[in-house]
Amino acid sequence: MFESIAWERSRKAEVRRRERAQELSAAAAQAAKSRPALFIKNMSCGERLFSRGEPKECLYRVESGLIAISWTTPAGIPETIEQVEANGVFGLGYLDYHLYDAVALTDCAVSFWPRNALGLLTDHMPGLEERQADAVEREFLHLRSSIVSSQADKPVSRLAAFLSVVSRMNAAEGRDPNVIDETMQGEVVADYLRMDLKTLSQALVELERRGLVTLEPPRGLRISDPEGLERFAP
Repeated sequence: MFESIAWERSRKAEVRRRERAQELSAAAAQAAKSRPALFIKNMSCGERLFSRGEPKECLYRVESGLIAISWTTPAGIPETIEQVEANGVFGLGYLDYHLYDAVALTDCAVSFWPRNALGLLTDHMPGLEERQADAVEREFLHLRSSIVSSQADKPVSRLAAFLSVVSRMNAAEGRDPNVIDETMQGEVVADYLRMDLKTLSQALVELERRGLVTLEPPRGLRISDPEGLERFAP
């Protein structure tokens, strides 16, 4: 009998605990949802919000209207990356500067959010996490193209630049920025950088000799001196 009473009390306590946890979670979600943006900017059709190369200081959400995210290709051809409608968030990615231009296609209202509010916005906007991943991938591929096309005669500097890019991408995705894991096999990296395995191996040995990286098989590679690696990159 006493065991039955104790079990019943324990069950009720567990039910109350779960109900309380749900209440607290709902309250936290409501508080997050009601958190105000930094400010809201009203824009006229054709007005530019930011340009390629400018510091990426905020996240932006379209409150009304339509924003075009575009750039000019190396061949000088204008290209639209995406059009962001009401409730859409842009200014995503992991770089500290914009790769694209943002221009109002209609009269718009755009709210400005701190960059660290991404998690808060993601909780209340289905699909935003995937859009952030897409933006990170676009920036990674863009920088990879820049690295591949630059200084083909300096494989060590190109590898340093590539590892710095992967490090920043890891940080943006919540992983250890100083660990390049085993998924980055030699063949994969060589293909990215358009160099043969022998050249890649020699470049890696040189970075290790300079104390910039440390090999940690089978885990992968550790960046020993992130600042030094950045300086060494082209």
